[in-house]
Amino acid sequence: MIFDYNFSIQGKSHIGSGTPCQDSSGVRHLPDGWHIVAVADGVGSAKNSQEGSRIALNAALDFCEKYMPWDKDIICIKSMLRTAYNHAYGEILKEAAKTGEPVESYDTTLSLAIYGGSRVIFAHSGDGAIIGLNTFGDYVLLTEPQKGPDGVSVIPLRFGFRHWKIDSYDEDLAAVLLMTDGMLETLCPYLLKQRQDSKSPVYVPLASFFADPSGITQENQEEIKKDIGEFLAVAEGYDKEKFYARLSQIYSVHIPEQAAAEIEKIKKNDFPCRLMYGEQDDKSMAAIINTDMILDHCHAVHYADPDWNALQEEFNKKAYPSLYADKKEEKPEDSKEDKQDKNSKVIEEDSSKEASEKSGKDIPEKQENNAPENPASDSEKKEDNKLSDIQQNIKEIKDKAVKSVWKKTKEAAENIKKAAISAAKAAGEALEEISACEEKKENTKDKLKDGKEK
Repeated sequence: MIFDYNFSIQGKSHIGSGTPCQDSSGVRHLPDGWHIVAVADGVGSAKNSQEGSRIALNAALDFCEKYMPWDKDIICIKSMLRTAYNHAYGEILKEAAKTGEPVESYDTTLSLAIYGGSRVIFAHSGDGAIIGLNTFGDYVLLTEPQKGPDGVSVIPLRFGFRHWKIDSYDEDLAAVLLMTDGMLETLCPYLLKQRQDSKSPVYVPLASFFADPSGITQENQEEIKKDIGEFLAVAEGYDKEKFYARLSQIYSVHIPEQAAAEIEKIKKNDFPCRLMYGEQDDKSMAAIINTDMILDHCHAVHYADPDWNALQEEFNKKAYPSLYADKKEEKPEDSKEDKQDKNSKVIEEDSSKEASEKSGKDIPEKQENNAPENPASDSEKKEDNKLSDIQQNIKEIKDKAVKSVWKKTKEAAENIKKAAISAAKAAGEALEEISACEEKKENTKDKLKDGKEK
């Protein structure tokens, strides 16, 4: 059985500011058993981003549903995904031309996956994420957030195919999970991202609630879907026991003997619920889960809550190294014998000093060498000045070269942008022509059919 859900929920910060939910999500099921799932996140700084995410998502889903290659060849599907993304951007361009608004005011991200029950082909643009649950029980990050050079700004759909990631995953997947950036930060907390081991940064107890197929049946699927929606919304008065009841159901399948103990440990920190309560941004989550896929049962450590205190300490050492500098080792106290030796040496030094004073000879003290350095000759000074002038000239030449390269790079980027917009428009026009030709073809067939019947 295929279990699916998609939710786009207005974030607490947007509720407070009166900003509408800028996320969109959707799922489509094809007659031949393939499934399409997508999420889009309107860029917060863009005026019409909520419209941009809606237009891009629906355009991409509609296109894939209509033009999905009949042979399901992976190369053909990837090619179709690239065209679908061009089409989605073309629809945004049309909307911008119709309203007279700048095209960048519709900026949005877009992540889309096509799932055949075990294999996935996907496309990604922006700072959202696609996570897969493989049959070994591991959560795999299929995409990376696409950020600008500042590490904060997002690279939207508008930036074109050079930034779009279109790929497939070779292993069988029991579930495919798509999310916007707010939920990515929740499922992959920063403390898990900086671990030195090779473990996935995905927080397993939380991800299991959203993606593990264990315990999902035809009878309870609507109830589980409702629980997921309520947990995402975490409205006032949400009953956390619903979350832990579902997690206990999952853990009882994978680690039946340790399930109760591990659930109690997770409850003690209550980190899954704290993460969800703390997320202020819009939250979008969409999933396709194959409940017939059999998962390996991992060791109990895999499902356990991490040692958050140790992870925080590890993070602090990296973030604030000055606070963890090695302290100088304190010298051990002298023993009784060492103290006696030191006292005897002091007495000997005092007696020798007294004897020298009587003989009129003072014990010379160590003098610091305060002799001035030899001044440089005039010829050396001239050479230094020449060298300084040469270095200054080199610096000026470098600065000019950098400015020139930057200017040319900027011009090239503008040309690429114009070319992308032109290509998207051309793609949109071509698609319209194709649709028109297909309609004519169908009309002609109908006419011929009617003629034969007459």
